[in-house]
Parts: sequence; structure tokens; C-alpha cells
Amino acid sequence: MQAFEDTVSSSEAGYLLSWRELVNIASDLEQVYDCRIAAAKCPHSLSSQNAEWDSNPELLAVIKGLDSTEWSVRINDHLDDVEEVKERLASLA
Repeated sequence: MQAFEDTVSSSEAGYLLSWRELVNIASDLEQVYDCRIAAAKCPHSLSSQNAEWDSNPELLAVIKGLDSTEWSVRINDHLDDVEEVKERLASLA
């Protein structure tokens, strides 16, 4: 996993994953120290600078994890199924 972390950290664009790939990686994680996951309509245009919520209105969602204890989730209010997404996330808490 360290090699993967190094690859992601050193890349300006982060690491592009499909939903299935993200789920597979997440199932293998034991602890998260510093993680930012961004979803966008055009993911190829994302970079480490514009994957922040306040700097990119095209983001659909941003999930941040810190030390496996603190998580924040932001969902674009203009997403078609935003209420369903929020309900499903609330059920995980």
C-alpha cells in the first residue's frame, strides 16, 4: 500500500479510479491517515489544486478522511439524487 500512497502523493492529478476500483481499494484499507476523494463530471480535469470544494463548482462530491477518526462529506446540492445520497450517508453514521 505504501507504493500506492507514494504514487498518489507525487502525482499532480492524483489517481483516477472508477467507482468499482475505489470500492475494491477501500475494502483492503485498515486505516486512513490523510485521504481526499473527489468526484467530478469530468474527472480528467481534476488536479490536486482544484479538487477542493471551494475552488471547483464542477465537483459532485468530496470525501476527506483524517486518521480514520474524522471524516467530512460534501455533496453538490445540484446532483440529481442528492437527497437519496444524503440519506444513505446518514444511515452509515
